[in-house]
This record gives sequence, structure tokens and C-alpha cells, in this order.
Amino acid sequence: MATGTYAPDPDLHVVDANGIIVPGGLVWTYIAGTTTPATTYTDVGLTVPNPNPIVAGSDGRFVAFLAGGISYKFAYEMPAVPPAHGTGLTTRDNILAVTTITPGSAGGVTQITALTGTINDLALIPGCAMLIWRSAAAPATFTGFSGGVDGQRLTVVNESLYALSLPHLSSSSLAANRLLNFATSAPTNLAAGPSYAGGSATYLYDGSFARWNLVAHEQGAWISPTFNAADYGATGGTWSIASGNVVRLAYRLSGRTLQIAFQFNGTTVAGTPTVLTIGASQWGGYTPTDASAVALPYSSDVAAPIFVNSNGGILKLQKLNGSAFAAGTVNFLGQWMGEVA
Repeated sequence: MATGTYAPDPDLHVVDANGIIVPGGLVWTYIAGTTTPATTYTDVGLTVPNPNPIVAGSDGRFVAFLAGGISYKFAYEMPAVPPAHGTGLTTRDNILAVTTITPGSAGGVTQITALTGTINDLALIPGCAMLIWRSAAAPATFTGFSGGVDGQRLTVVNESLYALSLPHLSSSSLAANRLLNFATSAPTNLAAGPSYAGGSATYLYDGSFARWNLVAHEQGAWISPTFNAADYGATGGTWSIASGNVVRLAYRLSGRTLQIAFQFNGTTVAGTPTVLTIGASQWGGYTPTDASAVALPYSSDVAAPIFVNSNGGILKLQKLNGSAFAAGTVNFLGQWMGEVA
């Protein structure tokens, strides 16, 4: 299903003050009322971005499909070699791209958006039953939805190459538009997926308490956060690990049950560390409430079996007998599963 809306004139040109065609004229595209660049596209599926500025052809024509829900500003200029600007011709501001909607099967409508970044109080089309997020540009965070009515069921679907984040009761949206999630200590995320088939979350609007209650969540796939060496540490020594040592570190949330799977090869320890730690941002930022749920830990340092716990809100790799890890290269393979706040 197409997601683009054409700019207001389906046959766009750059012309001067006398209405004469300007071959090679420039069209700079911004967020309405600002000089913040905004992306337009060459195709209705919003998969091929235009350059910014767009350079008109020899006939003065150009093509610009817009991402639904974004309000644009077009600044027209005489020819120049970007990033230099040409002489200004005219500016057209507040060009609102209409979000694509299609009929739903149960009396509602499907709303499609390609917004990126943090979106507060996203306006829903009346009767919206499904909100599909499609972006080939960047991740997004939706902090709340406006326009909800008592009993309205809304399913949010990720059809993007990026993760979509849904924070719990974010103060960035109005109280009546916020999302009440199962897990409250970190956002509920919808993973991207192959062929744009990612996760989904279904909310039911409670008019009495004025909020969206999460009633179903399927993350869609395991999520692997960006590696950050600062999230790895040790007690009583050092643990050296680089991104290339991380064969796998991914998490999956189901309700309030979190699973974390890890495999580290070629890491090194020095000194006499008794505890190796992994910070919460490497597994979604959630706060564990179960400090002892473990499964299948393994270490190449076989002096004693290891176990994994989450005491203090971080993952801790320790030996059952409390002894220190041997200095040198050590590999780890395991997983942690437990409840989170």
C-alpha cells in the first residue's frame, strides 16, 4: 500500500517572478516554519529520498512525494552548485502532507505514517483501528496518541527497517494521550523485521481514566542494542570487550518477562575480578525485579561454574564458589530470564 502524498501541484516547476521556467532551479525542503531540512522522495512508496536541495530538470520540472503528517516549507532559488544557495525566488510554507488512510475491515480505518524522531500526541484519524509506521529513514518514538474515544482499539504495527519505541506514560504527551504499558521501567519496543514485517502492540482507550491501556504486545524479533563499551565493567579487576567480541547480545520482552541472550568471544580479564557486569542499556534499559532467574550460563574459564543474576539492576556474571576469574582470554555463552518492572 502506497504511503506517499504528492506535493500540492502534481506537475511541479521552478519559475521566476515572471512565470518563466528556470532550468536547474533549486528547491530546498524544510520542516514548516524552520530551516531544519526535511526529506522528500522520488517515489510514492517513500523509499528513494530526493537530494536536498532538489535540482529541477532542464524543463524546470521536479518530483516530490511527501511523508504523511509532516508540514513542509519549500524554498525556490535560481541555479547554483549545492551546498551553495542561489538567488531566492519564492517560499511556500506550511505544506501539510496528508497521512494515508485506507478502509478497515471492522468499521475502522488504517492510518499510515512515516514520521521519525520523537512524536508527541500523534493525531489519529477518527475511527482509526490500525496505525502502520513505515520509515526507511530513521527510528521513531511515539509518546502518545490524540483523538482516542472510549473503547477504541488501536493496533500499532511496525513495517519499517527500524525499531519503534512506545514509552510508558511519557510526560512529553498530554496526560489523556499517554500509553500505559505492561513494563513501566523502559519503553515497550516494536522490532523491525524482514520485508518490513515487524512487531505490533494493541491498545484500548479507557475514557474513564483517559489513557491508552496496552492489551497485547508482540515485539516481533529479538532486539540487539548498539554496542557501548561503557556498559561493561568488573569488580576487583577489569574486563575488556569490544564490539567485535559480541557474537550476540539481544533481548525480547513478553509481558513483563524479559529474556536476554548473550555470547562473547575473545574478551579478556585482568587483575582478580570476581564480578563482570553488563549495564541495562545493553538490554532495553529495564529494571529487573527478579534477581536470580538464570539459564544455561557457560564460561571458557572452567575453574568453577558461573551464574548470572541481576542484583542491583545490572547483569552480573559470577562464579558459584565466589572465586575470581582467571586473567587472560575468556568466552561466555548464556541467557538470563526474569521479571522486570
